Amino acid sequence: MHASTGPSTTPRVAELDALRGIAALAVVLTHYLDRYDELHGHVTDPLFYLPWGDRGVQLFFVISGFVIFMTLQRARHPMDFIVSRFSRLYPGYWAAIIVTTLTVHALDVAYYQRPMQDVVLNFTMLQKLSFIPADDIEGAYWTLYVELWFYAGMLALFTLGLLRHIEAFLLLGLSASLAWWAGEEWGGAGFWGWNLTTTFGLVFNQIPFFVIGIGLYRIYMQERPRMALLIILAALACITVLHPLEYVGAALVAIGAFALVLTGRAGFLRQPVLIWLGAISYSLYLVHNFAGRALILRLQEDAGWSANVSIAAALVASLIVATVLTYLVERPAQRVIRLAYAHWRGRFNRKQPAITEAQ
Repeated sequence: MHASTGPSTTPRVAELDALRGIAALAVVLTHYLDRYDELHGHVTDPLFYLPWGDRGVQLFFVISGFVIFMTLQRARHPMDFIVSRFSRLYPGYWAAIIVTTLTVHALDVAYYQRPMQDVVLNFTMLQKLSFIPADDIEGAYWTLYVELWFYAGMLALFTLGLLRHIEAFLLLGLSASLAWWAGEEWGGAGFWGWNLTTTFGLVFNQIPFFVIGIGLYRIYMQERPRMALLIILAALACITVLHPLEYVGAALVAIGAFALVLTGRAGFLRQPVLIWLGAISYSLYLVHNFAGRALILRLQEDAGWSANVSIAAALVASLIVATVLTYLVERPAQRVIRLAYAHWRGRFNRKQPAITEAQ
């Protein structure tokens, strides 16, 4: 792999963690304020609504595009990347499955309960594959499935030594998204076959956001920045076709936020509370939804609490649980797995670990 002409190192960017925290909080509030109202209705109206907060998911995808390409630039072997991503995603995810399952059963909210077979299959993170017919035990897990396919595609390019042609593959990905949309739009739902639709439909719709993240990284590292800018514009055009206007707005907000971060103008994001939110954002995203809504429902219907107090209680509970999972499960497990892998490869060095801390 050719040496970059940009910065020689890409240290962890605290502002990106802060953006993650903001995006996670926006998703949580939307699920509690808007999505919950759609599904169950509030006994009393909440103080406010946040109708587009769930577009924070698209900010996650842009960040993933940036960070995953950066991670691959650092990796020496395909297994480096696999272990990095496994240790980052799975331990916290498994703990969150257990917490969510126990909580919705303890609160006795049947709407959010899933059969044990589905719970077990969720541990694979592949429950949306057409040959593994299982419901997500937490509604937010669909995004992890999309991320896994993105990781698989990028790993394949890395393994085959094709990352040097990344622009061509990004354009190919955007073309595939448009082709998928055209088939569904003009050929009707299920045009590509229900098995393919079940397996890949969600993935193709989100490809442009990952593309934007990779383009932003290329600009940051001064790797063919003009071509990267053109690809970002192509991704924005693709989003206008695939999605409602609010998704375009989310992409523009993400690009604007990255512009501030990467040009050193986002120092205002280095607030302790935002850094903390960023640190726990993954666990918060994993545990807040069904368990939090179930708690809100019980507090309203059984305890007679108002919507505002119930939502605040669920938010505090989710933040506490996410903090515990982050610092007692997610991060310790990540360290153990990465150190074990480094030792296995026989190249562990405390000053220069085999896998640098991923974003």
